[in-house]
Amino acid sequence: MGSISTDQVYVGRRGRFWEAAVSDLYAKTTVTVESPVHFYGRIEWHRLGDIVLSDIHSTSSTINREREHIRAYGDNLIQINFQIEGTGTVMQDGREAVTRPGEITVYDSSRPYQMRFCGPFRQFSVDLPRALLRDRIGCSELITARCLAGNTHSWARVLTD
Repeated sequence: MGSISTDQVYVGRRGRFWEAAVSDLYAKTTVTVESPVHFYGRIEWHRLGDIVLSDIHSTSSTINREREHIRAYGDNLIQINFQIEGTGTVMQDGREAVTRPGEITVYDSSRPYQMRFCGPFRQFSVDLPRALLRDRIGCSELITARCLAGNTHSWARVLTD
């Protein structure tokens, strides 16, 4: 189990520290924080082989995964985010999903995406190598950046649309 926190980081360096921490743990991204003075972040994570489970607490920020990141770093992950507190927005594959507590979103690090948080939030995240899900979900474009309630009916509806 690991832990990353901005608690002991000088306020002016928290944004860059968080960007490096997120990029090291997940896929390479660019992070922009709205207010460095009020920004905080904490991730408690556990690695099970190639799968990473994490509990993320943070505040207003924007995370961008751009084509340059994909070309340079690859990182082929599917991330499933369970919104626990606050609100988040995920944009990928021409869609935008706003998630509230109890809702789920999925994104694929092999394509550009953006996540935005406009206030304090908490998410539970499951990161899986894309290869582990390829046979089960096929084309990930069918499920990315969609807001799904945490029940099987909403998942079935997305997969049949």
